[in-house]
Amino acid sequence: MLYLLKIRMTQVLSCTRGHHSKRWPMTAMKIGDELFYVKTKLKESTIHGVGLFADQDIKKNANVYSSNNRLDLRVSESEFSLLSDDEKSTIKHYGYFDNKNKVWSLLFDNMRFCNHSVEGNIALHGDKVVAIRDIKNGEELTQDYGEFELLREDLKV
Repeated sequence: MLYLLKIRMTQVLSCTRGHHSKRWPMTAMKIGDELFYVKTKLKESTIHGVGLFADQDIKKNANVYSSNNRLDLRVSESEFSLLSDDEKSTIKHYGYFDNKNKVWSLLFDNMRFCNHSVEGNIALHGDKVVAIRDIKNGEELTQDYGEFELLREDLKV
């Protein structure tokens, strides 16, 4: 776990120092802000454990979320191989393998609690996640993980 924390702290410190350098201007967001365009909340899911739920009505095609590469954890395959089994398990459970960039990814915010469904109500559209149909307040937000990850055998469920 210490190795994973070291990677994470290096990334966060690079970001938080940004207001002192031209490399990381922090004008668009503050540390700790979630990158949701809609209100969400966590609660018990009938699908699996904890889920991500709409805390407002969301219209079809509305922007729901975009990730923040400065705050999300990205771990190369070689770094991943150095992690403990517990750390690997955590990343595999809450994160995913980004096949396009060949890195393991763990989102820093509550999006990591979005459960899988082959009939999800949100989907990737470019660099954002959008509603693919109207979503009612209180409805669980789900996404087909097959859009971005090919390594999980359980995606056929």
